Amino acid sequence: MIELQGKFGKDCKIFANTIENEAIGTIQNILNNPVTTGVPVRVMPDTHQGVDIVIGFTMPVTDRVNPNHIGVDIGCGMLCVEIENAITKDSFPDINHAIRSTIPMGFEINQQSLSQQERENLFTFLSIRMEQFCSKFQLAKPVISEEYVSQLCKKVGINETTFYNSLGTLGGGNHFIELGRAESTN
Repeated sequence: MIELQGKFGKDCKIFANTIENEAIGTIQNILNNPVTTGVPVRVMPDTHQGVDIVIGFTMPVTDRVNPNHIGVDIGCGMLCVEIENAITKDSFPDINHAIRSTIPMGFEINQQSLSQQERENLFTFLSIRMEQFCSKFQLAKPVISEEYVSQLCKKVGINETTFYNSLGTLGGGNHFIELGRAESTN
């Protein structure tokens, strides 16, 4: 792990032992910006130089935002799940097969779209999250509905069926699923 400090950002951890010099320079520049004051900055192990920011960069959003840092890695995230059952090295091939046969990766997407009930559940979930986000930043909350998603797809130039069928996929690029063992879950 690499730890960095800048003029304003004093708590930066890069979860990799080596990364490209250009990426280190970009992270250092961001830590020298007031936007990083008093917040933890975490950079994921798959980091590499992007446009104006490194891929894999995370930090809490405060009242300061650099618009050039938003959307570069949008929709990506890291999730750690504690698995109760012990996994042995012998079970890795079976787990790998189960993941690869269940979750579309790369350019692959789901062949079957969400049911109407699944879409309604999605809109309900997104409405709750959007309300929390908009409340935090005092923004007007859009009504999340099929019509809203349809208009958004047209606005960004994505086919609606492709959008819905892409939900629940791993995607391509630097996206990954990793199994690991932690000595502590704290």
